[in-house]
Amino acid sequence: MHPQTKKAITVVDAKLLVNLRVKEKLGLDSGEFVQENYLSANNCWMFYLVKSPEVMRHRDLHGRAYVVSKSGEILSVADFSFDKDIANDFLDFTSVYFETGVRDKNIWDDIVKRSKEKNWGKKE
Repeated sequence: MHPQTKKAITVVDAKLLVNLRVKEKLGLDSGEFVQENYLSANNCWMFYLVKSPEVMRHRDLHGRAYVVSKSGEILSVADFSFDKDIANDFLDFTSVYFETGVRDKNIWDDIVKRSKEKNWGKKE
């Protein structure tokens, strides 16, 4: 929820928050670093970063994506764009976490196992 209004943020707000976070990490005042496509779950959205030279060279951004809760909490997460099913499962896992504060270890272990089978973390 927005701290002053207690209203859930919009997907547009969430994308702006991610872009602001990325610009801060890069030390830039301008630029668009969030892809137009995103994934959506009950309590959050997942945004992928553009593969710009600035992002690809930055060790804290390369291979990362961002999940933003509808209350505005931002998490830097692995970029699961290599497999839409894994990405959606991870987003659902994170959505439940945002709602309950609980991370199901069995679901996480399954996501990691399937990701490794798909060469998760393979350098582009």
